[in-house]
Amino acid sequence: MTWLQIFFLLNALIGWVLFELAWRQTTEIRKVNEDRDSLFPAWRRYDAHKWRRWKMMPAAVTIMPLRFLALTILLLGAFVLTKFVSIGVNVFEGERLTGVRANLRDRIYSLNGVLSCFFTGINVTNLEADESIVNYEEYLGQGYEKLYKRPKGRVSTYVSNHVSAMDIFSLVGSLNCDLSFVAGGVDAPIAGFLIRALECIHAPRDGTPEAREAVVHQIEER
Repeated sequence: MTWLQIFFLLNALIGWVLFELAWRQTTEIRKVNEDRDSLFPAWRRYDAHKWRRWKMMPAAVTIMPLRFLALTILLLGAFVLTKFVSIGVNVFEGERLTGVRANLRDRIYSLNGVLSCFFTGINVTNLEADESIVNYEEYLGQGYEKLYKRPKGRVSTYVSNHVSAMDIFSLVGSLNCDLSFVAGGVDAPIAGFLIRALECIHAPRDGTPEAREAVVHQIEER
């Protein structure tokens, strides 16, 4: 058996194992329960009923492991470069990157986001939202669009649904601006450092009402 054959065999085996693990973890999502899912429209997957193992398996045993490897390399690369840029700055103590350091950090994150989308086949399209795409009457009341005055230039805050880690990469790569997020996972290895270096606002998943109010206060201060 040649090295190339061994490579393709290992690639297929790793892809199969990763896919089966993911397939098992998404069991409840694939079992569409309209009574349950209708209560959480922002979190449900409307395409879950179309998922089929036989449709996904070919990609899982061929290109998925290579994409996973590419994302891992990009994540480690961003970690190493940001560590270098942050020399002398303790981001875990709340110290901030400023000036040239902050600019280099933003460029590292933006490039990482663009490359991550490229290797995973994600194509980001910017659309000008109107009433046919989104309507905020439930939150802002009827006639809000007549009272709302859009600020000139870029808006300061984006509110979006979050269905996977790739949402972060796509936003960082496409918005091309000084970004920060409301995020958890600040104690995770590697990713935790990258989150803190980006000055993300920590939102603990099991936080108390007081913790949530503290997050809102930080957002208002920004």
